[in-house]
Amino acid sequence: FLLNERTLFVGAGSVEAYVDFARISDGAVVESADGKSVEIKLPAPQLGETNLDLEKSYVFAERRGLLNRLGEVFGGDPNRQQEVYRLAEERITAAARDSGLGARAEENTRKMLEGLLGSLGYERVTVTYVTP
Repeated sequence: FLLNERTLFVGAGSVEAYVDFARISDGAVVESADGKSVEIKLPAPQLGETNLDLEKSYVFAERRGLLNRLGEVFGGDPNRQQEVYRLAEERITAAARDSGLGARAEENTRKMLEGLLGSLGYERVTVTYVTP
């Protein structure tokens, strides 16, 4: 009760996963001799930057010991709120990484290319991902 500090912060945010088509290497698209199938090698999906939604994020509870509260009277830590935001972004990023977001980006990209190239007449589209 004398020296303690706990903050329960509810952080809402988003992370996008994407396949960077600008990093497709030469020879990554190979068409079959009969022109009925195509094989594409793409770079593995990446996670974008975490966007913390400040309008939906808030401090739910905060507990400080007696000495912590006295210390704030004489000059608190101006970077404390920034540290809470940084930790919230780190946790949102970790949750996105652990959620299978990369696998969903792979599947969505594969389906998009199959539809696009299928409409161009390819009967079989094979998409593989290469880790850097």
